[in-house]
Amino acid sequence: MSHILQDSFDPYGSTAEAAGLWDSLGQGVLSTNSRFGVGQSCRPGSSNLHVSHLKTFNQDAATVFVTFAFGRYNVLPGGGGNFRARLYDGATVQCSWEFTGAGTIEFYRGNGTTLLGTYNGAFSGSATGVWQHFQIKAVMSNTVGSFEVRKNGSLVADFILTGVDNCSTVNEYANRYDILTLASSLDQVFFDDMWIYSGAVVAGEPSDFIGDCRAVQLVPTSDNSVTFSRSAGAANYENVDELINASADYVFAGSAGLLDLYGNPGFVTAPASILCLTARAMVFKTDAGIRTASLRVSSNGITSDRAAVAVGSTIGSITHPVFLDPNTGVAWGAAAVAASLFGPRTVT
Repeated sequence: MSHILQDSFDPYGSTAEAAGLWDSLGQGVLSTNSRFGVGQSCRPGSSNLHVSHLKTFNQDAATVFVTFAFGRYNVLPGGGGNFRARLYDGATVQCSWEFTGAGTIEFYRGNGTTLLGTYNGAFSGSATGVWQHFQIKAVMSNTVGSFEVRKNGSLVADFILTGVDNCSTVNEYANRYDILTLASSLDQVFFDDMWIYSGAVVAGEPSDFIGDCRAVQLVPTSDNSVTFSRSAGAANYENVDELINASADYVFAGSAGLLDLYGNPGFVTAPASILCLTARAMVFKTDAGIRTASLRVSSNGITSDRAAVAVGSTIGSITHPVFLDPNTGVAWGAAAVAASLFGPRTVT
């Protein structure tokens, strides 16, 4: 599997609801500041040396891609580092890159320990906000490591650094990511549409640069077949159609083997290509004992089910990324997405 994490931050009512997808968003702050004027983004905590956006990988990745939209809503103070993204081997920081007040990205071996190279003029900002899209590729090696950055959908490198030692341990891989705030300030810096994946070659999943991409949020608009109970109203989908999660209404189930499938509105504007369709649910349990849940995506009657996930007593996020249309075995088309069904399933 190359896929590690995708997040648009759009559906969260609080950062705590990211549990299950992220290990922690720390003191991250959700905001309606976003690249396209819809949905939400997430700002790292502003406390000095605060860790946020922590994710432990499902693999040891020899090549790591971190793609994201980066928004700057004020001019950061000074020329030093303000935020540092870090890749780990276990508890040891392999390498890191800093977003500085001077608009550069500095690349290091270790936790800002040994400067390997600087991407000058990497980004800009103003009081009204400037958003740019970055793809950062890190090839992990003690001898021939590299970093490559592509900005705003560029098909070639905007910055490249090769032949470096970007591993602090003898292991030439990374298995964890986080962001460290380097100054206590009111910096208005936001991340959106994040996707972390490795260079592993898996059918349908990304293993190279994916270009400038964005997440589009589609909420249920109809019931197809439902067996969950609902807290209010005449239709189940009406209880789970909020753009931002809320507990005012919901669907619920108390036994195994129940399933809801909902229709969706499709895209307002068809995208040039679709990299993935990801179903998501916010779940928690109110009774004792073990409960597990899943998500189903159905395309023309051909289904894809997520492996069962243990449900906790506080709200957490379950996602099911489906990279290829189950019906055709190739990339999703806009019409197939519009005709697809998705929803929650109880397992135990």
